[in-house]
Formats: sequence, C-alpha cells, structure tokens
Amino acid sequence: MLLAGACVNTHKSEAATEYGSVVGWGSNDFGQITIPQSAQSGVKAIAAGFYYSLALKSDGSVVGWGHNNYGQINIPQSAQSGVTAIACTFAHSLALKSDGSVVGWGYNEFGQTTIPQSARSGVTAIAAGRFHSLALKSDGSVVGWGWNYEKQITIPQSAQSGVTAIAAGAHHSLALKSDGSVVGWGANLRGQTTIPQSAQSGVAAIATGEDYSLALKSDGSVVAWGANYFNQITIPQSAQSGVTVIAAGNSHSLALKYGSVVGWGDNMYGQSTIPQSAQSGVTAIAAGLYHSLAVVIQPNYQSWTAAHNLYGNDASKDSDPDHDGLSNAHEFAMGGNPIIASKDTLVITSASGGMKFLWIQRKDKTLVSYSPKTSADLGAPFADWTPAQPVLSNPQPEGIHSDYEQVEVVLPTSSGKGFLKVEADVK
Repeated sequence: MLLAGACVNTHKSEAATEYGSVVGWGSNDFGQITIPQSAQSGVKAIAAGFYYSLALKSDGSVVGWGHNNYGQINIPQSAQSGVTAIACTFAHSLALKSDGSVVGWGYNEFGQTTIPQSARSGVTAIAAGRFHSLALKSDGSVVGWGWNYEKQITIPQSAQSGVTAIAAGAHHSLALKSDGSVVGWGANLRGQTTIPQSAQSGVAAIATGEDYSLALKSDGSVVAWGANYFNQITIPQSAQSGVTVIAAGNSHSLALKYGSVVGWGDNMYGQSTIPQSAQSGVTAIAAGLYHSLAVVIQPNYQSWTAAHNLYGNDASKDSDPDHDGLSNAHEFAMGGNPIIASKDTLVITSASGGMKFLWIQRKDKTLVSYSPKTSADLGAPFADWTPAQPVLSNPQPEGIHSDYEQVEVVLPTSSGKGFLKVEADVK
C-alpha cells in the first residue's frame, strides 16, 4: 500500500543482468530470423551476420541459425562453453572466451578466422568486418588480422594504446579512446573514417555499417557519418536523446532507448520497421545485412527478481532486500529497484482546485492490479475511501523503462486536506 507524501520522483530504472529470448525481423531468406528453441530463453547477447544469426547463452555457449554455406553456424567445441562475447559478419564468426582468448570459424579465405598469437590471450573485446577481424587487448591496444587491401587491419599509432572499444565495418575499422574520441582507419570512399567534430569527444560507444559509422554520445544522442544513400546516417528525432545502445547493419541503423528499439535507414525487407515484440523489454540489439535482432525480457515478476539476483526469501513479494521500506511488490509495480534504496514513489504538485499526485506504474495490467483511492480522513477504513480514476500523464517518462507509464490524479482540497492511497497487487 502506498501513502502519498511530499517526495520527488527522481529514480530511474536500473540495469541488471537479464537473460531473455531473441526476436527477429526483416529478411528471412535463410531462416535467419526463425528463432530456434535454444535461443528462446537464457540469451544474454546477440550478433547478426549477412544471412545468419548468433546468440550467446547465459551458460557461456553459442547458438547459431540461418545460412551455413561456410560453416559459420557450425559452432566449434571451443565455443560451446566459457564464451563472454560474440561477433559475426559476412560469413565468419568470432567468440571471446573468459580466459581472454579468441575463437574463429566460418569463411577464412583471407585468414580472418585464423587467430594470431597476439589474440590468444589478454583480449577484452572483439569485432568482425566483412573479411577482417579485430581484437582489443587488456592494455588498450588493438590487434587486426584478415584482409588488408584497404589497410583496415593496419593499426594506426593512435589506436595502439588507450582504446576502450572497437568496431569493424565492411572494410574500415573504428576505435573508441578513453578520452571519448574516435579513431578510424581503412576504407574511406564514403567518409566513413573521417571523424566529425561531434565524435571527437564525449563518445560512449561506436558501431559500423557497410560504409558508414555511428557514435553514441554520453548525453544519449547519436552521431553518424559516411554513406547516406538509405538515410542510414540521418538520425531521427527519436534517437537524438535517451539512447543507451547502438547497432549498424549493412545500410540500416538501430538504437535502444528505454527498453524499446528505434530503426532507420534501408527498410527494403522491413529491417528497420520495429515489431511490437521489440517495443518494450529489450536489453540488446544487433543488425545484419537485411535483418535485425533483439533480446527481449518477459516482464513478469519471476524474471524481474531473477534479473536482480533475488532468490529464496529475498525474492518474495513482501521482502524488502534494500531495507528502504518498499516491498518487492511495490518496487515491481512502481518501477523501483529492489536492491538500491529509494523512497521516491510519488510526485505531488499543485493543481487548479487541489493537488496533483503523479506516479509510475506498469503498462501491462495483466501483471499488476492497482487500486487508487482518496479520502479527506486519513484514519478512515480503506474500504470507505473513494475510488480514484487516474489518467495517463506521460506514456514514456524520461529515464524510465518502457514497461512503465506515468499517471496522475487531481485531488480536490476544499476541506483543506486530502490523502491518496494506492494498493498494488502483483498477479
């Protein structure tokens, strides 16, 4: 039960380790978006190639489906356990192991899956271009192997230290530096490695398409440069703030924003038309040649507690593991975090003829039921309070997960006082 008080709603949905199922859309010529049973649960990361897909499971194994003309989905024994990251492209696949080594399989005409000695230990991240591969080492240097016609694996001096992330396009490469700047090398016919002023500071993540590049800024906006024949670098208004993850396909782009996906660019096969199934609960995205993938978490109470590593008594609806006076049921219903103390539940503002109460609640009423009531007498039995009819105030509050909405009730205070209680029951 919630009792209105004078508090300010400043909390944001907190990220947690969540494992879900894969959703795919766009071209399906080779079954690349026909999700196998093994990728319908327990998935933590995804990668999209030309006509195939990969998923990294929570147990450290890799699943592949779609086109297999070069054995790109024939997962080797060495990638069936202990994997922490995956990457794929035209027809070759890479996996990063927990021991810092890299495994490669699939198309290898240019040696792109023949792992050099320098990438057999100390690797922290991987990227796959069309015919080349990159690895980021723990010392902040970059290693490249495979095709080098466009000098895409000739690592410049500026990318030999201080690198925190890497990305590989068709024939170009990017590195994100610890100072928030981006370095590019390789093919530059479309300007894909000519870094604009806006990507020379404040960058938090990078992604590469066929012949264009994306950068996610620390303020949640997206910057793009390079080829634009499908408007793949024309950033829509919806991706100019609040973005947390970016992905680039051949000629289409994706952004993850508060659990929903935004798409733009080439849409010949519907790869940038986001399906309903990817409009909430999304934790990861990937873009291939003509298809897109997302990892989606089913927002029920059980998956929510598991995502916050709550088990046993700590996972019960009445438990309060962070000791903030709010039960797990309350946190689940109102968008709180059960392991970070917060008492920010309601916002109270003045309104014409009374007080306005605003709160966050889940959009899916099959998961939670709400019973808001008002009264001028705080001591009256709850059964005697008057049912309130909240109205939608904001369908997607800034900083709040897309599973939630903001509603409000205006409480007349002609008597000089008024109270609001909201009962929430997790189903």
